[in-house]
Amino acid sequence: MKLYNKLIILCIILLVSIPLVVMAAAKKHIEVPADQECADCHTKQNEAWQKGKHFEMGVQCVVCHGSLDKTFFVQPPVERCAGCHDDKVTELKKKSKTMKCTTCHDNHTLVTKMKTPFHKQGDK
Repeated sequence: MKLYNKLIILCIILLVSIPLVVMAAAKKHIEVPADQECADCHTKQNEAWQKGKHFEMGVQCVVCHGSLDKTFFVQPPVERCAGCHDDKVTELKKKSKTMKCTTCHDNHTLVTKMKTPFHKQGDK
């Protein structure tokens, strides 16, 4: 009987926790006016982005983060990088199932934070 009670408790925990995990994963951006720029609120991120390669190449926030509707990502998945960096993403996926670009690169300047199998420290 004790095993049966433990299974019931486990099922209840799973039924309660799964929706919480799903809701946490589906982070949405707050509603903002259509003409508002990302930099209006995200000044530190914008300043860092202006020091990076994406700024130099004209890559806007929406390319990585998506638009503010259903395609928005607070932390963009590595697949978002594949549009321009397919070779690096393919290589990364072969070497690791858990790493993503921001594991080694700063989120906005893209400077590498450590020596990696792909770049020397400090590269963009």
